[in-house]
Amino acid sequence: MHLIILAQNSLIIAYSSGKILERPRIPNYRKKGGMATVSYPSRVLKLKGNQIRVPLGNTCKRWFGLDCFYIPMPSNLNFASIKELRILPRNRCFYWEFVYEKEEEVVKPQLNQENVLGIDHGLNNWLTCVSNVGTSAGYRWETD
Repeated sequence: MHLIILAQNSLIIAYSSGKILERPRIPNYRKKGGMATVSYPSRVLKLKGNQIRVPLGNTCKRWFGLDCFYIPMPSNLNFASIKELRILPRNRCFYWEFVYEKEEEVVKPQLNQENVLGIDHGLNNWLTCVSNVGTSAGYRWETD
């Protein structure tokens, strides 16, 4: 704590002499009893049956005799696509969040190359559209 006060005082002196532009502030610490988000990369997660094994580490194993816990595998995800698991403390509960890579299917649209649409942005009408199949439309931008 003593080092933080010394650093804060040296920053205030530097601010008053014009060496730094922004006024120094005391760092924001987490409230007592507050919890932080925990992230697990995919390389430490293991799939056992239909559950994901989440390791807790050596300290937790030494203190509590518990080295891991299991969470159910979501049915809409592929285990190989999971990149990270985050455990979020929110409203006195824990939520898990999966970061995964989504497989996108490229859908090639079926276009009729014979149909053409001409679009003219004008002064009086916002857009005027004319097609070669005999339809046309004008869209007026109304200002009140």
